[in-house]
Amino acid sequence: KTLILCGVLLTTAYSCEKEEVPVKISIETINDLSVCGDKCHLRDVNYKNAHYIIDNQNEFESLFECDSGYVLPYIDFSNYNLLFGSQMVNGICPTIINQELLKYTNEKKIIYKVTIKEGGYTALGNAYYHTLIPKTENQYHIEFNVTVVPFLKK
Repeated sequence: KTLILCGVLLTTAYSCEKEEVPVKISIETINDLSVCGDKCHLRDVNYKNAHYIIDNQNEFESLFECDSGYVLPYIDFSNYNLLFGSQMVNGICPTIINQELLKYTNEKKIIYKVTIKEGGYTALGNAYYHTLIPKTENQYHIEFNVTVVPFLKK
C-alpha cells in the first residue's frame, strides 16, 4: 500500500507543473521614433496592423519613409534587435500607456505587450511602438500582444 501511495504522489507531483513566472526585460526605446509617425512612417502599412523583428540597419531604413532632412537613427544591430509595430487606431494622436517585455525561459518565448490609448481626434491612423532587445534574445520565439483602449471624452 505504501508503494502504491508513493507512486500516486509522485505521479501527481509531476503532472501538476507550476506555471512559469516570466522575467521582465526592461523596455529600451529610441527617442527619435515617434508614436504618431510624425517624422517617419512605415511604407505601405497605412491602416494596417503589422509587426517586425528587425536585425540590420538596411532593413530598418528600407521599412520607413521619412520627411526630407530627417535621418533615421543608427542602431547597433550587432548587439540589438528592434521590435517594431504598427497598430491601426480610430483616434489620432494615440499614446502608449504601457509596454512590457516578458521572457519565458522554459518555453523559449518572449511576449511584447503594448497598450495603446486612442487619441481624441476621430480619424483613422496608425500608432507605432518599439523596443530594443539584446541580440541574445533572438533565439526565443517572439510574440506581439497589442491592446487598444478607446479614448473616452469627459
